[in-house]
Amino acid sequence: MLNLPMELIAVVATDSRRLIGRGDGLPWHCPEDLRAFKALTWGQSLLMGRRTFESILARRGQPLPARKHYVLTTRGGPSLPAAHYLSSLEQALALPVERLFVIGGASVYAQTADRLDTLYLSLIPGLHTGDLLLPDLGNRWAAQKVEQFPTFSRWQLQRNSSALFEWPRLVGSG
Repeated sequence: MLNLPMELIAVVATDSRRLIGRGDGLPWHCPEDLRAFKALTWGQSLLMGRRTFESILARRGQPLPARKHYVLTTRGGPSLPAAHYLSSLEQALALPVERLFVIGGASVYAQTADRLDTLYLSLIPGLHTGDLLLPDLGNRWAAQKVEQFPTFSRWQLQRNSSALFEWPRLVGSG
């Protein structure tokens, strides 16, 4: 069997100040973005930090359906059939999956920033309150697609070493 390289894809929602979290949840309620997230990640493998996973469990009472959950942590966690605990990013990158969707939190985005191939960036309008910001993901991105939804916009960005992506322009235009 040919072992092709894994595609590492980040999915993140942010406001104009790069806010991504408040406590153990999202700083906004945007059902349309959650539906787009579900459609994008359905049947896929997700990589997240322990706090992100615990916030999903607290909100839903169970992992997200029809997705494999890989949790990056040094603590371990509850034994659930849909959750696999990993102690390093190297373990995650060695998984036998075609695509791995990084869904947060900030430390996992930071750890994967220079290895990401694709970024789905939802821009939620307005200024929200929270305590967690999106870390610097660099500026070597090229916009592949922009989707306008009634309550947000989503940019699909591709890693491109010759591009120079202007984050403030993008974030300010949501």
